[in-house]
Amino acid sequence: MKFSPTKPNGCRKQPTITAASGILKASNRLLLFSFITIIFFTNIQAHAQTGTSSWVGFGSNGKLQYTPDAKGNRIPDFSMVGYRFGNEAIPTIPVVKTLNAVSGDNLTQIQAAVDEVAALPLGSNGFRGAILLKKGEYNISNTISINAGGIVIRGEGSGAADTRLIATKTAQHTLFDIKGTGGPVEVSGSRTKVTTAYVATGVQTFAVQSASSFAVGDEIIFRVEPKAAWITLLDMAQYGWTPAAYNMNYIRKITAISGNNITIDAPVVDPVDAALKDAYIYKYTWNHIENIGVENIRFSSTYASATDENHGWTAISFNNARHGWVRDCEFYSFGYSAVHVLDWGVNISVLNCKNIDPVSQLTGGRRYSFNCNGQLALFKDCYTRNGRHDFVTGSTTAGPNAFVNCKADDMHADIGPHHRWATGLLLDNVIGNLDINVQNRRASGTGHGWAGAQCVFWNVTGGRKIIVQMPPQHFNWAIGCKGDVTADGNYQNGDPGIWESIGNFVPPQSLYVQQLQDRLNITTPTCVPATASGDDGNVAANVLDNNLNTRWSHNGDGQWIQLCLSDTLTFSSVQIAFYSGNTRTSTFDILVGNDGTNFTTVAAGRVSSGTSLNLETFSFPAVSAKYVRIVGHGNSVNLWNSYTEVKVPTGAQQYTYLPLHDAYVRDGSNAAITHGTTDSTLLITKVSPAGQLNNAREAYLRFNATGTSGLVTSATLRVYGKVDLTTVPTVPVAAYAVSNTSWTENALTWNNKPATGAALDTVTVNNTAYAYYSFDVTNYVNAELTAGRTNIAFAMKSLVAHDPRIFWNSSEAGSNPPQLLISTGQQQQITSLPAVVTEKTTPVMAVSPNPFRGTSSVNITMKKAGMAQVVVYDMSGRRVATLHQGVLAAGNHRFRFTPSGKGTQLYIISFKADGKTELLRILHE
Repeated sequence: MKFSPTKPNGCRKQPTITAASGILKASNRLLLFSFITIIFFTNIQAHAQTGTSSWVGFGSNGKLQYTPDAKGNRIPDFSMVGYRFGNEAIPTIPVVKTLNAVSGDNLTQIQAAVDEVAALPLGSNGFRGAILLKKGEYNISNTISINAGGIVIRGEGSGAADTRLIATKTAQHTLFDIKGTGGPVEVSGSRTKVTTAYVATGVQTFAVQSASSFAVGDEIIFRVEPKAAWITLLDMAQYGWTPAAYNMNYIRKITAISGNNITIDAPVVDPVDAALKDAYIYKYTWNHIENIGVENIRFSSTYASATDENHGWTAISFNNARHGWVRDCEFYSFGYSAVHVLDWGVNISVLNCKNIDPVSQLTGGRRYSFNCNGQLALFKDCYTRNGRHDFVTGSTTAGPNAFVNCKADDMHADIGPHHRWATGLLLDNVIGNLDINVQNRRASGTGHGWAGAQCVFWNVTGGRKIIVQMPPQHFNWAIGCKGDVTADGNYQNGDPGIWESIGNFVPPQSLYVQQLQDRLNITTPTCVPATASGDDGNVAANVLDNNLNTRWSHNGDGQWIQLCLSDTLTFSSVQIAFYSGNTRTSTFDILVGNDGTNFTTVAAGRVSSGTSLNLETFSFPAVSAKYVRIVGHGNSVNLWNSYTEVKVPTGAQQYTYLPLHDAYVRDGSNAAITHGTTDSTLLITKVSPAGQLNNAREAYLRFNATGTSGLVTSATLRVYGKVDLTTVPTVPVAAYAVSNTSWTENALTWNNKPATGAALDTVTVNNTAYAYYSFDVTNYVNAELTAGRTNIAFAMKSLVAHDPRIFWNSSEAGSNPPQLLISTGQQQQITSLPAVVTEKTTPVMAVSPNPFRGTSSVNITMKKAGMAQVVVYDMSGRRVATLHQGVLAAGNHRFRFTPSGKGTQLYIISFKADGKTELLRILHE
């Protein structure tokens, strides 16, 4: 039985040097910030903050190792979710039918094309063919039904001028209904009972009463039938829960049989204690469809008002369908879902999709952006705005299912399992600006109760609360989550889940990605030195040529360029030179990652100086990563992102300097006083408010950085202080450059203070407690040391008038003195393409013709089945095409390469398989 979503409810003068291996430990700014943040989190102090998990981590072989509890429960393997279990890349199917938009209604021509292709025979690859919808606007007045497998609906892009499909019907409806004719039906007499007394979460082997009628390869259902004792354990009878309504059916395949022990292809995601539940396996028949895809299309719905309820409700739904996908699509204005995977939608992948600004009332049963009621589904790299339950599951959702690297902005409700027992849900690197929850919703709706169990929140970031509660004798994990992780729910408090490393991400960055790599025995491929989201002919490789006269350029907010380092390296800054950087400022974010797919933002909203054509340094707390991505947000003139050089300084040392001299000065009647002698333990900043003229204070600090060697990758001025009265909560303070370094603390007064230069950075000081505040002074320190000036001075000034003073510790305070932290390193090591193979003793790849015009065929031979990657690069190292990435059978395979550009061009074909790489040059004439 399924339920539908319902209405809502001392030696101070000496520097200290730390080796590169201690960069992260020495990054006091980062550690202090983490501490200050964490003390505000509810219930976090009692839980591990280690950046590791006791449940899963890397073993000596580089693969994940799992630590079960005393009963054998472990974090499940989610890697078999999605199209073909992740074993095969989604194919590009040849076009057999092409349509152009017509004026008026396009329903008839599109439905006729679907029916025409449905009548074609299935090819050996399991597909009939693709229907190409050319660029244009397709008004569609009702639902298009796809009831046959092997069909792909493809557009020419999801942009505003590309393929646009518009739902025009003024009633709630689904635009594309992808559906077979019926659900699984049990084969009579095939059922046998599971006899293992306790089947733990995450296991794939268990005993049955009799395995004699089963064989390896059999498709089965693993059925869990709860008893009344289970309802009592969860205390759900009061909300109308009955055992019969919570039978769970999990689609599985037998992979091994040993006596009466059965091994299945995907893990158990709901523990079966014989005292609480019975479990069975049985064979089934299923009149479903397979191999259906929708890609590269922009979907929208017409509507009458911002709260209109009579228009397109769901863009795409899957039911009684398996091994399908939606990729590279955008959705606008649908009231309920962009993509809804219903009960018997199995192994569906939804990749790189956006759901923007749904139109409906803001109440229950609406705006479930990416909605999963099925199992073995993968939602990856998806984005939503103005949704309610954006990444969500429904009632009795079997699992496993995974949402990976997804983000929601402008949320109106929470992310996570919504109601009535969804099992085996992974939220992996999901970001939301409000709550992300798995909890007991008790009487919400019509008795939502426990929304989910055996759910894993992995490296999740919540903008508000992350509620992780756990049903009795079941599991929910919050590991590496950033946000207010709590057991104080919206409907009840208590029942905390398993929490680890709260406030600190854990490795691997993506659990799903690593599990898939482990299962398929994939090693991380050698990466391309520089790639980008696109370009205007000024390619990404130009930022690595040490030439400020070349550049990478691409127009648009969110366009990015990415560097791959030679290894996972530690660094704390990125250096960028900007095209026309002396006449305009550029805004951008810096992200880092370890797999080229999943990224963490380390610097957001950075802005260039607008005064320089040379490299500028942008610092952040030290990180270890292999990939660096710079996401551009245009410049002060337009939305172009143009960089001439990008460098990532890595390794080496960190220096910590204490002031040689520090003192504050005061104007008015105190202008001749040397406070460096009268108040040697204090530094004070203040701007006199009205009625307190001639009462301002400024602080000056001077350091000697002699001994610093190497390229400055970051420099931070750290000063310990607070606002001294509670009447003013916060005051902004700036650090300024001071070029005069001849002054001393024993002689400095207001009357002889040195002139100050440009403001270097600003912090906001509060009155809650003394704390270190950090000013980024990298560019100034780098310029001074480059010029040979090792005496470096700063001034600190408040930026607004205020009555209370800001007290700061001086170097004589006895503890928490001011510090100048300087990190140095070497220029980044960027991966380069390996030398081209010119001789082969056993050829496994051939290209014909070569040279070629138009299209060339790439022929490869797989000596044995396994993972294979065939990629085309241009001579700058930019990836221009991926011909294949996924499992290939043993034997010969052919792929076609058609360059998008014209004219003579040299390319490199890279073929990787069985741990080996072969490269060939090809020439397009």
